[in-house]
Amino acid sequence: MNLVFRAVCLVALSAAAVCPAMAKDAPEQVLKSLPAGIKTFVAEDPHVYEEPGWGASIGYNDLSGVAVTVYLYDLGLSDIGDGIASQVLLDEKKEVIGGIENSGYWNDVLVTVDDQQAIRLENGKKVDVLFTQFSLNGTDPATGSPLALRSDLYLTGLNGFICKIRITRPASTPEAKEKEIANVVKELLSRLAVQH
Repeated sequence: MNLVFRAVCLVALSAAAVCPAMAKDAPEQVLKSLPAGIKTFVAEDPHVYEEPGWGASIGYNDLSGVAVTVYLYDLGLSDIGDGIASQVLLDEKKEVIGGIENSGYWNDVLVTVDDQQAIRLENGKKVDVLFTQFSLNGTDPATGSPLALRSDLYLTGLNGFICKIRITRPASTPEAKEKEIANVVKELLSRLAVQH
């Protein structure tokens, strides 16, 4: 029995040594696999950032002034752990929040929610995310007048990447649209959580 166990272990170790490690897809390739539209939201072409480790993003917009942007990046690290326990992810959350607060683009930035959420995916599994919600003021592009906004930030590790979803919308967004936005986030995470 001991000889059989050793033989099985030797075969397994040999196979692991000769099989090359699977490389993860480029972020823009993963984002291109997302649908061209979800509910009332239409996707833009993915944007690839020039800075190594910054990855790519894709925007989904609708006519009500809601913008959903998905970012996939790895900061140049070989692997980002899945979920929210990674110190890299916790540090990135602080960096992103600081960037929003200090960008000079937004006025009166206030963090209104800062916690964790478990989002149930379409396959029934859950993905834990770091969730931060902001109230902030911007400028209405059509009129140039001040516009009260709300912005959500979702962060999690998925398949070797940091997955960041940012949603910005008018503060007066109706409840029905809020439910649609939640479903868009669920669909995006469901598709991104699939191993590429």
